Amino acid sequence: MRDTALPALFQNRPFAVLWGAQTFSGLGDGIFRVAQVALLLELTGSAAALSGLLLVAVVPGIGLALLGGALADRTDRRRLLVAANTVRGLLMAAFAGLALADAVTLWHLYLLAFAYGGVSALSNPAFDALLPALVPRESLQRAQALFLLGDNVAAILGPALGGVLLVAVGAGGAVAVNALSFGVLVAGLLSLRAGAGVVGETSPASIWQDIGSGLRYARGHPALLSLLGLFAVINLSGATLAVALPLLVTGTLRQPAAAYGLYLTAMNVGILGGAALMGRVRVRRRGLAILGSLLTAGLLGYLPLALAREVGVGLFAVLLIDGLAMVSNVLYPAWVGTRIPDAYRGRVFGLTSLVSSSLVPVGFVVAGVAANALGPPGALLGAGGLLVGAALLGSLVPALRRME
Repeated sequence: MRDTALPALFQNRPFAVLWGAQTFSGLGDGIFRVAQVALLLELTGSAAALSGLLLVAVVPGIGLALLGGALADRTDRRRLLVAANTVRGLLMAAFAGLALADAVTLWHLYLLAFAYGGVSALSNPAFDALLPALVPRESLQRAQALFLLGDNVAAILGPALGGVLLVAVGAGGAVAVNALSFGVLVAGLLSLRAGAGVVGETSPASIWQDIGSGLRYARGHPALLSLLGLFAVINLSGATLAVALPLLVTGTLRQPAAAYGLYLTAMNVGILGGAALMGRVRVRRRGLAILGSLLTAGLLGYLPLALAREVGVGLFAVLLIDGLAMVSNVLYPAWVGTRIPDAYRGRVFGLTSLVSSSLVPVGFVVAGVAANALGPPGALLGAGGLLVGAALLGSLVPALRRME
């Protein structure tokens, strides 16, 4: 089959439209996060209130991920995305009006976070399952890498632009820009023709039966179950890194808090570099590549980060960790897009989202306990050991070794 180069993907109009609209929407989300935190701190000044807001945003993903996956397999995915992003845009527009009127209260912030998280949980599997309908199968890996590049660029530029808008037009104006970004995304989705139509089962089964059949499908797929287990370990290690890294920089290394910004920059550089590389190389043994990335991240990323006392070593370690994370972030959805039947693809992505969402709060709690008990270096060593152990155990699974 023809090998589609990166520029050629942008000549594919449906892909280019969806990529541009999604990237612009991600930019709006970055702007909103700055305005959201600014409003909350202005209202309460409480770190506990901020933690509660983050938790409220995650909870719907735990409860609705499987339902969102089933919806993606029994409805028109494009229409589902149009409806979901229209609702999100209207929520943002209403909140912008409250902010412009200086009428925002704490419960408004919590309600918006909960509703926004719920709509996202219901629609994200449909978005992930839609991409294979837009590009050739041999180009899925590159397409996934490009979406990750766009997301990361938006994650870098969005908060910076949000800070500028916060000063220039206030929180209400910044939120209004995010509402506008959803209008761009909806317009892009409406222009698509590929991927329309219902792809799921035509039986009269209820949506709860669909969820059950999706779980049974996953249970009978050793490679998929193994990958979900690996992602659980990745999420726990990533949560430990998020909690222990600022403590390591300011406490163990006795660096100023501003130095932590250098580590975050190195992480973003790693993500950009890893996504760009995964967009260029063709990987045939995807299972071995994912296992190798986990082993390397544990041995050459977390281990030096925990033991080294030089900032330069730490910067390289976090760059490597986040760069290697792009291996699984690109290869897994590309594998699902090419190997999982279309009728089950949404439910598989919903199950993946559930594994990720449910372990976020658990991971932060475990990471906090480990950092207090073992110190930041000990917690990071434990996170690296988890990755190495998972990679070694995964290598014993024939389905993973053979996974292409």
